Amino acid sequence: MSLGVSRSRMHWVIRLVWFLTVGWWLGTFWLVVAILCSASIVFLPIGVVMAQQTWAITTLKTSPNVVIKEVRVEADG
Repeated sequence: MSLGVSRSRMHWVIRLVWFLTVGWWLGTFWLVVAILCSASIVFLPIGVVMAQQTWAITTLKTSPNVVIKEVRVEADG
Protein backbone atom coordinates (compact mmCIF):
# COMPACT_ATOMS: atom_id res chain seq x y z
CA MET A 1 0.00 0.00 0.00
CA SER A 2 1.35 3.39 -0.92
CA LEU A 3 0.29 6.71 0.45
CA GLY A 4 0.38 9.69 -1.89
CA VAL A 5 0.05 13.18 -0.52
CA SER A 6 -0.41 16.09 -2.90
CA ARG A 7 -0.92 19.77 -2.29
CA SER A 8 -3.22 21.72 -4.53
CA ARG A 9 -2.19 25.33 -5.10
CA MET A 10 -4.00 27.87 -7.17
CA HIS A 11 -1.82 29.64 -9.69
CA TRP A 12 -0.69 33.11 -8.60
CA VAL A 13 -1.97 34.70 -11.83
CA ILE A 14 -5.53 33.54 -11.10
CA ARG A 15 -5.28 34.88 -7.55
CA LEU A 16 -3.93 38.22 -8.83
CA VAL A 17 -6.77 38.61 -11.34
CA TRP A 18 -9.27 37.68 -8.60
CA PHE A 19 -7.83 40.28 -6.23
CA LEU A 20 -7.75 43.07 -8.82
CA THR A 21 -11.27 42.43 -10.15
CA VAL A 22 -13.30 41.07 -7.24
CA GLY A 23 -11.23 40.39 -4.15
CA TRP A 24 -10.56 43.89 -2.87
CA TRP A 25 -14.19 45.02 -2.79
CA LEU A 26 -15.62 41.64 -1.77
CA GLY A 27 -13.07 41.38 1.05
CA THR A 28 -13.96 44.86 2.26
CA PHE A 29 -17.68 44.10 2.18
CA TRP A 30 -17.06 40.74 3.94
CA LEU A 31 -15.10 42.43 6.73
CA VAL A 32 -17.77 45.12 7.24
CA VAL A 33 -20.45 42.43 7.55
CA ALA A 34 -18.21 40.53 10.00
CA ILE A 35 -17.83 43.65 12.14
CA LEU A 36 -21.59 44.24 12.08
CA CYS A 37 -22.21 40.63 13.11
CA SER A 38 -19.69 40.99 15.92
CA ALA A 39 -21.66 43.92 17.32
CA SER A 40 -24.39 41.49 18.39
CA ILE A 41 -23.93 38.83 21.05
CA VAL A 42 -26.05 36.38 19.06
CA PHE A 43 -23.99 36.73 15.86
CA LEU A 44 -20.60 37.19 17.54
CA PRO A 45 -19.33 33.65 16.70
CA ILE A 46 -20.30 34.12 13.05
CA GLY A 47 -18.59 37.51 12.95
CA VAL A 48 -15.37 36.09 14.41
CA VAL A 49 -15.28 33.24 11.87
CA MET A 50 -16.01 35.66 9.03
CA ALA A 51 -13.22 37.99 10.19
CA GLN A 52 -10.79 35.07 10.23
CA GLN A 53 -11.77 34.13 6.67
CA THR A 54 -11.30 37.63 5.22
CA TRP A 55 -7.80 36.82 3.97
CA ALA A 56 -9.05 33.76 2.08
CA ILE A 57 -11.97 35.67 0.54
CA THR A 58 -9.78 38.57 -0.57
CA THR A 59 -6.84 36.61 -2.01
CA LEU A 60 -8.22 33.08 -2.60
CA LYS A 61 -5.41 31.77 -0.41
CA THR A 62 -5.63 30.29 3.04
CA SER A 63 -3.74 31.90 5.86
CA PRO A 64 -0.18 30.64 6.42
CA ASN A 65 -1.13 28.57 9.47
CA VAL A 66 -3.72 26.52 7.54
CA VAL A 67 -2.52 23.49 5.59
CA ILE A 68 -4.75 21.85 3.01
CA LYS A 69 -3.81 18.33 2.03
CA GLU A 70 -5.32 15.85 -0.33
CA VAL A 71 -4.53 12.28 0.68
CA ARG A 72 -4.86 9.45 -1.78
CA VAL A 73 -4.44 5.82 -0.78
CA GLU A 74 -3.61 3.29 -3.48
CA ALA A 75 -3.91 -0.45 -2.92
CA ASP A 76 -1.17 -2.69 -4.35
CA GLY A 77 -2.28 -5.66 -6.38
